[in-house]
Amino acid sequence: MPLGLWQALQQARHQVETVDGGYRAHNPGNRQRIGFQAEGVAVTPAVASPAWQWGLVLTGYGTPEVIAPVAPPELIVDGQRVEYRRGPVTEWYLNKPVGLEQGFTLAASPHPDAERLVLAMTLRGGLEARWQREGKSIAFHTRDGSYALSCRDLEVIDAAGNHLPARLALRDDSLEIQVAVVGARWPIVVDPLVVNEQKVTAQVSDAAADDWFGFSVALSGDTDLIGASGDDDGGSAYTSTLPCGFGLDVASGPWAMVASPCSPTPPGTVASAYGNDLPGTYGSDWILYERDAAADVYVPLASDDPVDPGAGTWLRSFAVTRVLNDLGIEPLLLKDALALLPAPYPGAGDRVIGDLDLL
Repeated sequence: MPLGLWQALQQARHQVETVDGGYRAHNPGNRQRIGFQAEGVAVTPAVASPAWQWGLVLTGYGTPEVIAPVAPPELIVDGQRVEYRRGPVTEWYLNKPVGLEQGFTLAASPHPDAERLVLAMTLRGGLEARWQREGKSIAFHTRDGSYALSCRDLEVIDAAGNHLPARLALRDDSLEIQVAVVGARWPIVVDPLVVNEQKVTAQVSDAAADDWFGFSVALSGDTDLIGASGDDDGGSAYTSTLPCGFGLDVASGPWAMVASPCSPTPPGTVASAYGNDLPGTYGSDWILYERDAAADVYVPLASDDPVDPGAGTWLRSFAVTRVLNDLGIEPLLLKDALALLPAPYPGAGDRVIGDLDLL
C-alpha cells in the first residue's frame, strides 16, 4: 500500500464523527471508543469484557491558592481533533494511532504574579488510579485489577520553546496538572497522552519491504497472530508465543531493542532489571532509552526509573559484551521494513529491532 494511501486510511479510521448529543471516535490501536460531550470526554473499551469507563472533566484553572471554575465550553471538531474552547483555556484532544493525545493551550497566566498554575479535572468512571511513576505516569485499573489505560508523557512547552517543569497530582476523584511558570513565555501548551500500553512483539525471519507486517494484530493469552497484508502479494499471517527466559547477545556499540526482563520479578528499575547482566557504570558503560511519544523522540532513563514489563526500550552497551538473560518478550527483527517502526529511533540504518503498536 502506498504511504499516502496508508496515511489517508489511518486518518479515516481515527476521524471524529457527529452523533446525537455530541461526538465520538474510535481508536483501533488502543481498542477504545471515545465520546466527546459538552460535560467532558469518556473512554470505553471496544471489547465487551472487561467493561469500564474512564471520564475526565476540566473543572478549574488557577494557582495552588485559588482555582477558579472554568466557563462552559464551545466544542469545535476538525478531522481527528476536538477542541473545548473556554476563553483563555483551550482543552483539545487528538485521536492518534498511538493513543488519545490530550492538550491544553493556555493563552494567559491565571494571575499576573503566578509562579505555578493548576489545571483541575474530575475523574469519572470509578477506575482505580495507581502511580506507575509518581508525578509522571498513572495507570487506571478496574475494581478486579484489570488494566484499562494510562495517562503519561506529560510535557509543557512555552511560546519560546522552553520545557517547563510539570507534574501530575491525584486528589481523591480528581486529577491535577501542576506547572511551574516562572519566566514562561505565553501562550503555553500542556500535553499529556492517554493510551493503552499493551503491546505485542514477534519475530519474523523473511521480513521484506512493503510486507506491511503488523497491519492487523490479535492476542489470545500468550499467543499472537500478526497479519502481513503485502507478503507474497496475497498476504500472510504469523503466529508465535511470547516466551519468558531467553537471552540476547548484547555487543559493544550497536543499539538493541529489548523488553523488561522476567527476573527480578517485574516491574523493576533499570538498575535491578538489567544491572545483574550488564556490569559497569550506568550512563558510561551502558544506557537505556525509552520513547517519549509526545515529543516523538527517545530519551535516556535514569538508573532508578521503573521499567514496564514487556515495554520496548533501546539499549546500548559502550564497553561490555554480555548476554542479557531472562527477557520477558522476544524482540521483533525487521531488517528492511523501516517504515513500520515508530521514528525517530536510535541506530536508524543499523540492525533494526523494534516494537509494533496494536492496530
